[in-house]
Amino acid sequence: MTDFTDHPACGEAIYLDVPQCVTFGTDYHAEEAKCCVAASRLLETADYDSVHLRILEPIGSGTVLLERKSGQFPGWFTITKVVPA
Repeated sequence: MTDFTDHPACGEAIYLDVPQCVTFGTDYHAEEAKCCVAASRLLETADYDSVHLRILEPIGSGTVLLERKSGQFPGWFTITKVVPA
């Protein structure tokens, strides 16, 4: 069985704004929110800075599981799994 938690992007933090959270069916403010989305879709819905691009572009159309942990500011999610396309 493949372990999707060993990708280099796992553990990186990604920001989603309120419209992105609505689009991807997650809660901007909830302390423990999750969503699953292709990295390419994230890139299509925001004008990300170079830090975010460095994390997301190599994943391409692969899927990321984003989880917002207790203590993270609203809109910030940690990549916990990456499933290659």
